Amino acid sequence: MNRFEKPPRSYASDLERAVFETPLADTHEHLFYEKAWIESKCDVLRDLLNNYVEADLRVAGADRQAIERALNAEDPDIEGRLTGILPALEKSRFTGYGEMVYLLARVVYGIEELTADALKNAQPILDGLMQPGERLRLLRDVAGLDHAQTDDFVWACLPDSSGPDFFFMIFPGGISAKEKFKPKRSMPKLALRFPAYPASITPWKRFSRNIPAVQSR
Repeated sequence: MNRFEKPPRSYASDLERAVFETPLADTHEHLFYEKAWIESKCDVLRDLLNNYVEADLRVAGADRQAIERALNAEDPDIEGRLTGILPALEKSRFTGYGEMVYLLARVVYGIEELTADALKNAQPILDGLMQPGERLRLLRDVAGLDHAQTDDFVWACLPDSSGPDFFFMIFPGGISAKEKFKPKRSMPKLALRFPAYPASITPWKRFSRNIPAVQSR
């Protein structure tokens, strides 16, 4: 039982109903803006693998070149790309990220077994998803998310016009990823650029609760 599957006609318990009907808040994300997603070059294999499962593949024995090739949507040899990483992917299928690859393949693309032909045949589905409004529908109506909070890594944190009440660009960026994880060093720097930002780590929790209000000014 999982929330991505089609809900049953009747629920066996209140718990099952809650699993399917309770909206979730995605509180840490790195989503593209819709425009970037629509204009990107992507095929089904890249869409399934272009996430943290890459690390699982490496641990399971796939070499870096094979992973890079699998992610290259401009390479028309889908069978060759898949063959290079499939043994490692099968070893990873019960990790969290590995399981999600198979779950997305089945729920979004109708793929029961990962083969080159199945990936090719599912391409029209992806082409349909790479249209205005489809990303929002997939995340809100299929995944059951209430909203997604995106760490944009861009200081402006511009709203995503495809769903301003769904896609929240909430992290005040403008610092490097290395600085981001050194709060004592990065907070004073941000305070100079963002007057409402705390100059020390002490009031951080209080400030973080008010980020959406600050962003809307």
